[in-house]
Amino acid sequence: MASLQGHKVFEGPQDRKVLALSASALSDGDYQLAGRMIAVSVIHGGPPPGFFSPTLYDCVAYDHDRRQDPTIEDVADLEVRKQLEKIREARDIETLQEAVTEASSFLSLAGCLIPIRSVNDRETITKAAVAFYVVGRVQSCLECFKDGLRTLGLLATVRQHPTLFKDIFCHQPSPLTAESVEDIFKFQLAEKDSNKYDTDLKVNGWWRDFLQDVQEGDAEEEKISISLSDILIFGTGAAQVPPLGFMPIPSIELSYQAPVDPVTKKTLTHFPTSNTCANLLRLPATPYYSTFKENMVLGIACSPGFGFA
Repeated sequence: MASLQGHKVFEGPQDRKVLALSASALSDGDYQLAGRMIAVSVIHGGPPPGFFSPTLYDCVAYDHDRRQDPTIEDVADLEVRKQLEKIREARDIETLQEAVTEASSFLSLAGCLIPIRSVNDRETITKAAVAFYVVGRVQSCLECFKDGLRTLGLLATVRQHPTLFKDIFCHQPSPLTAESVEDIFKFQLAEKDSNKYDTDLKVNGWWRDFLQDVQEGDAEEEKISISLSDILIFGTGAAQVPPLGFMPIPSIELSYQAPVDPVTKKTLTHFPTSNTCANLLRLPATPYYSTFKENMVLGIACSPGFGFA
């Protein structure tokens, strides 16, 4: 979402983005569109944005007088940041005057080109210049972006509960682990008196071993390997856990009967299947773990739309 219709809407590192200044994006309504896309995703339990800088989030969630002061790290333009860092790190008036002269064009545009009377003026200049670059110059873009976030009432809700929503907009999800993927999927065991119960227990253990093998990089067949994220995508269609959790709760059941080729009428290899609308993952009830592991890797990796096919 860094750009829409070829126009840059956000800029900065992947986990600390601010609004970019783009006249084309502004005239084409891209800031409103970006806000609407985020609002619809959050309200409907989709993937969280997770890329806002704290400054951008505070600009959205609070009124002007409660915003966090932006920092030099929020300045995406490397040349401008370099000039501001020179000003901030100046230790005497001569060095400070030299740095201010070098950045005079930008400082004049920002309205913070002031006479240097003390080395302490570096703080005043830096703070004003950063505030202009990160917040002041994109005010029109910010207002349009907030208009988009009003979709489905998201902005009003965020402003009512700014602390609760901050992790959704700024937090980077923790890396998936074998344990976290195991916790995501609820394994549906057969009744204890059922003939399938023992098989379910056995495959449940294989499922845990398989997740550990994937995490440790030991799940590879025919030079094809998968990741824990691939498993989550295969079973749910999502690469990470939505901010409000999955609905319905992802579950696992066993598939006992391998499919039959409609032409040859021969039994096909038993691969895993899934229903991403229902968040349902079906595991093959194969007789050996080696076969289970091989079929899981190939089945997930070669699924159209989710793997390498």
